[in-house]
Amino acid sequence: MPALKRIFLLEKDTTQFLQIVSIFIPFMQLNWVDVFKKIENISEAFILVSKEYSNLVENIYDKIVEHKKEINLFIINADNIICSLKHKKTDLVILLGVECPEHGFENAIYLQDKLGDEEIKHINTFSNVYFDSTYLQYKSHSYIQNQELLVVTKNEAILRYFSRKMHVKPFYNFDIENRFDYLTRRINLAEIAKNNKTFAIIFVHETYLSLAVKIKKSLENRGRCGYLLFLRNIRYSRLVTIENIDTLVLIDCPAYDNFNIDVTLPILSPADVQYILSKKWDPKYEINKFDISVENCKEKDICIYQGAGKLILDSDFFGVEFSSKDDDDLEIYEGKSGIASEYTHE
Repeated sequence: MPALKRIFLLEKDTTQFLQIVSIFIPFMQLNWVDVFKKIENISEAFILVSKEYSNLVENIYDKIVEHKKEINLFIINADNIICSLKHKKTDLVILLGVECPEHGFENAIYLQDKLGDEEIKHINTFSNVYFDSTYLQYKSHSYIQNQELLVVTKNEAILRYFSRKMHVKPFYNFDIENRFDYLTRRINLAEIAKNNKTFAIIFVHETYLSLAVKIKKSLENRGRCGYLLFLRNIRYSRLVTIENIDTLVLIDCPAYDNFNIDVTLPILSPADVQYILSKKWDPKYEINKFDISVENCKEKDICIYQGAGKLILDSDFFGVEFSSKDDDDLEIYEGKSGIASEYTHE
């Protein structure tokens, strides 16, 4: 009996539906020898698929279950950059999209794109080159931070990520914002929010918990109010539900561009908050950099505390704050999902 197809969209809005169409993308392929070898001794695998590659899913899914019918194979809708922080761990991931340059996967199989002979010849004239994960077979050049970087990618988000870190040259024709314009926008936004008092500090992964706690304490030590919120995936529909807050601080993977979500509140990075509190601009601006020492704060603490460190506000924060007391369990657990009807162990 053929395996029953099981298609799940995990950790995403249920309104999103994975469109599967039969359009062929030239050159894009998997190394099937590698695929069959790696699935031989595993029981579960994820196919993580970005929207632009959704037309490849059906054929790949069928080929895998035909080779190994007993495998638990899940298709999961992914962002245009596929980051390991955004997905659960599993035995194997098959990336139909471009891997995050910051947070890769431990055991992954990648789509492979091909370059023409003339393209390779042109690339070889550069000494500093970055290939995205679909060009791994060409990865032979060093990647140096302080030199112009040729970025070989068809993914605009990857190119945007590098253009905000350093001077880049796109291999393909993209019109991107340069680092100077990007930093100008960041400093202008920080100036707008510099006198704000109530901050929701949102972090997307337990990796960033200590940074979130440090920012919260730094704000409170300077007479401002901070609340910790954990959201694995940042969406407009989630941000607009946060009430009685005048500033959002987002601690996310630097490769993601969630600072342009169109909400009425300013969305700051840790580096923006550092600028506001220190009144000094760091020309080496890195989104998640926050070097302010909590212990050395000399400004007077003007916040009022009650009980277990709760801040008394004229306008109380409406929401569920992430607890960060030292004696609390700081593990992050998966919440209930589905339609609320009846739970066990209530």
